[in-house]
Amino acid sequence: MSLNDEFKRQLEYKAKNFGCEIIIADRFYPSFIHQVKPVLTVVLR
Repeated sequence: MSLNDEFKRQLEYKAKNFGCEIIIADRFYPSFIHQVKPVLTVVLR
């Protein structure tokens, strides 16, 4: 069993205990959409 398989197994186990759903994205699913988002500035006090 590889390290990734073990991580996935543990994550699914914990999600089941907490009532969460794990969604596995395809390896080649684009995780970054090429669009410019406005930069949020921090107002200093």
